[in-house]
Amino acid sequence: MNEPPPPATTNPRSLLLAMLQAFSCDVPVQILIRAASLFDIDENRTRVALHRLRSKGLVVSEERGTYHIAGAQVCNAQTASWQRVLDRLQPWEGTWIGVYTAHLPRADKTIARRRDRATHLVGLRELQPTLLVRPENLAGGIEEVRGRLHSLGLEPDAPIFSLSHLGPHEPIARGLWDQMALDERYRRHIDRLTRLTLSVRSLHPEEAARQAFVAGGEAVRDILFDPLLPAPLVDPATREAFVETMIAFDQVGRSLWSDVLDTDLPLQTIPTVEPR
Repeated sequence: MNEPPPPATTNPRSLLLAMLQAFSCDVPVQILIRAASLFDIDENRTRVALHRLRSKGLVVSEERGTYHIAGAQVCNAQTASWQRVLDRLQPWEGTWIGVYTAHLPRADKTIARRRDRATHLVGLRELQPTLLVRPENLAGGIEEVRGRLHSLGLEPDAPIFSLSHLGPHEPIARGLWDQMALDERYRRHIDRLTRLTLSVRSLHPEEAARQAFVAGGEAVRDILFDPLLPAPLVDPATREAFVETMIAFDQVGRSLWSDVLDTDLPLQTIPTVEPR
């Protein structure tokens, strides 16, 4: 059974950022207009969205009629990072990483949201009010986690530390993540991507590209937001199969989009909706 097409109300801003982030070079505006047209976004709306993105410093136009995303080198590295996510894991020895946030202000909603997003992206969950934890199973250990949290917006004065023993709180900590839901999510993506890979030849190329954008975007978002837990908190084999399935699907998606856009410009990754 084919996946339903995405809604025609796809956000022009998100679509254009996704397209620009997928390319590793300047992109002619006509290619962006063509991509937007697949989602019923007309040329005028596309140009208006590009103008607004440029005025906000999110995209750059150094040559007339071409655009690239601001900070393209960093953005491309972040976009491609989902393909190497399993390299960030190391064996878990039962220790934990903790972050204490009681003294950090909550009045500034923007800062608080940035903090919450940073801790969530790194897989931290609240063991007690203002104390967040995660298994210490990420390559590079606590220093890697500290650097990533700070780069994502966590305040530098938030204590980040190792915890050797949680005592009676250990079972509570292990239950902070829904293992069944995570494993089921991995399996659902594997099934969806596999079915779409097998069906693309029977779809109109534009429809196949649209479905790849939606299915691939949701898969990449879940990879980037995955807490990267060790066994026995998740089934690592199922997670690995999910990532490998998406890597294979990425090849299919890039080919689809290159054909639909009729371009030889290098796609670093399949265009996908940006993580939120």
